[in-house]
Amino acid sequence: MNAVALITGASRGIGRGIALALTELGYDLVLNYAGRADAAAQTAADCVAAARAAGRSIRAEPCQADISRAEDRQRLLEFTRQTFDRLDLLVNNAGVAPSVRADILEATEESFDRVLAINLKGPYFLTQQAARWMIEQVQTSPPEAPRPKIVIISSISAYTASVNRGDYCLSKAGLSMLTRLFAVRLAEYGIGVYEIRPGIVATDMTAAVKEKYDRLIAEGLTPIRRWGSPEDVGRAVAAIARDLSPSAPERFSMWTAGFTSTDSEGCPLRPSRSSLATQIMALRIDPKIDSRQLVPAIERLFELSAIKILALEKTWAPERGTPVFTVRGRYTTRGWTEWTQGFQYGSALLQFDAMGEERFLEIGRRGTFQRMAPHLSHIGVHDHGFNNISTYGQLLRLMHEGKIPPQAEERAFYELALKVSGAIQAARWTRLADGTGFIHSFNGPHSLFVDTIRSLRVLAVAHQLGHVLMGEQDARISLLQRLVQHAWNTLRYNLYYGEGRDAYDVPGRVAHEAIFNIASGQFRCPNSQQGYSPFSTWTRGLAWALLGCAEQLEFFYAGEHGTEEDFAAVGGRQAFLQQLQRGALVTAEFYLANYCADGIPMWDTGAPQLHRLPSDYLNRPSDPYNPWEPVDSSAAAIAAQGLLRLGNYLLAQGQTARGRRYRQAAFTIARTLFRPPYLSTDPRHQGLILHSVYHRPNGWDHVAPGQKVPNGESSMWGDYHARELALLILREARGEVYPTFFAGVEKH
Repeated sequence: MNAVALITGASRGIGRGIALALTELGYDLVLNYAGRADAAAQTAADCVAAARAAGRSIRAEPCQADISRAEDRQRLLEFTRQTFDRLDLLVNNAGVAPSVRADILEATEESFDRVLAINLKGPYFLTQQAARWMIEQVQTSPPEAPRPKIVIISSISAYTASVNRGDYCLSKAGLSMLTRLFAVRLAEYGIGVYEIRPGIVATDMTAAVKEKYDRLIAEGLTPIRRWGSPEDVGRAVAAIARDLSPSAPERFSMWTAGFTSTDSEGCPLRPSRSSLATQIMALRIDPKIDSRQLVPAIERLFELSAIKILALEKTWAPERGTPVFTVRGRYTTRGWTEWTQGFQYGSALLQFDAMGEERFLEIGRRGTFQRMAPHLSHIGVHDHGFNNISTYGQLLRLMHEGKIPPQAEERAFYELALKVSGAIQAARWTRLADGTGFIHSFNGPHSLFVDTIRSLRVLAVAHQLGHVLMGEQDARISLLQRLVQHAWNTLRYNLYYGEGRDAYDVPGRVAHEAIFNIASGQFRCPNSQQGYSPFSTWTRGLAWALLGCAEQLEFFYAGEHGTEEDFAAVGGRQAFLQQLQRGALVTAEFYLANYCADGIPMWDTGAPQLHRLPSDYLNRPSDPYNPWEPVDSSAAAIAAQGLLRLGNYLLAQGQTARGRRYRQAAFTIARTLFRPPYLSTDPRHQGLILHSVYHRPNGWDHVAPGQKVPNGESSMWGDYHARELALLILREARGEVYPTFFAGVEKH
């Protein structure tokens, strides 16, 4: 069965070019036209003939409709439904220029109403109706089925001022916002919405100004001295249709030329882009990179990692506390909590796992035995899963895999440590009005941190080891039940889904902290400790949520069923897993839509000086040395592992396209992290991954002389998670056992 595309304004010009390009991909076509039935029939015939010549069989059906009219839009979609019973791609291409190019001081309402009705109102409401149909298709299709797409053909006039056709410019600027609105709204369904902005394209619409633009192009108006063609635009649409598009749909844009200024007649003067025919600027997920290609970079990373672990081991005095982040390239502590000590010794264990050098096993094992015991019984933090899975959990896994000799007493010691840690963590409990609850942060019983969703690993392991939390009157409290309820409330209160919970509710936004009234057990408001505001997204918090959700999906998919009672308060096991997957997907999509082209995010999506960066900074490689806002490489390291694990999980579930996309995104981010300027190649610098940020609001991060924002420094969690990501990819490339936090557990 062929995929089906509906193209508006398809009889001539750009619409015809798009139709012919989709013909090459084997699409069945609905070719909308307004008045030229003969031209539409000819385009349909040419498409069928082109497909036949290529050895394909397609249908191309013309349908007359004026998209500015509600009844015609309805008829157009009904025609598509009756003819093909599906819609895989909507291309909003139809548009008109003003009948008369009039200065904005003289333009008429009649022209304004006509242009806006066809160019903006029509696409807006056609997209609305088509989106509803596409959602129906998604909800009734198997998970692995390709998701529908919507493409908006706007124009460089969306941002280039032409004062003799203001109505046209306004209509195209409106289409740009239309793209963003529908991209955000449809993200949860996996429906991509894309914008393409053609420049000077040779069509009937530009025929009247051909002589003028011939001269301007010859004089150097565009870097490539030729007109754009409908075929150029068609190829861009075909790239989207072939799933060659990036992962941030609302920022997928194509210019056939770009400009920054205009003359007195509104004609563009100075080109700001380097190509004429097709320039795609958006997230650059490399579709071809694989784990094996990253091995040389990973081996180099672990070569440097060894030097840095040994340097820290040699110079760090344990009585100073726990190393947290670097200042001038040297690790220092910061008195908040000692949540990073597990990363210190866990890094040595990861080094041993990757490269097999026994001295790193000894560093990790000795550090765990001598320094980690207080973390097992620490009743004041929410970080048990960070500290203790990274150490005791790693050692248990390595023993299970045979990488360290099996010793029954030593194994029992690791298991006992994890049982105690899981129960202590679960005891830090706030009960809510609906009978569920959450593990509260070190801020107190009113505080639910998003970070803790990854700390839940220790509850999972302790549960699988057969442990429970013993309460008053010997009440046996299920650790799995507390894991489920904490995750459920994190998904409910710290993650957003575009459902109107507040004025800033967009799918994938993450609040670092959720605040509750502990007397009533009711949610009160979002908050942020380390982010800029409760209503923006601190990207490391987002990364914790993404990785935490992905790992829990792996845990439950691996066979942990629990009891009906464990899931009763959240609507059952299936409802919980659906919400867990929803949280993973919505955070993954938000991350992909809000990182720079190389995969590194700014530290917060609402940081106050972001507006000072270039307007297209997300379409460029990250700049850790920019003077306005810091990036956060540690968020990238955490998120990349989340994307890779989520991608693997989705592949196992048969969701091939989305699973591959997340895997490729993870590999792309890893390639950026594992080389300069993020990989620290200076042996005198104790950090491994540069440009990490800890607590920007508190001003804790070091700002070097001559710099305005933090950069050039590392963090213990950033270095650890880069090593963990590198090991995960390296094991895949070597064909070794897939590592999970629960892999070392023999279920009791």
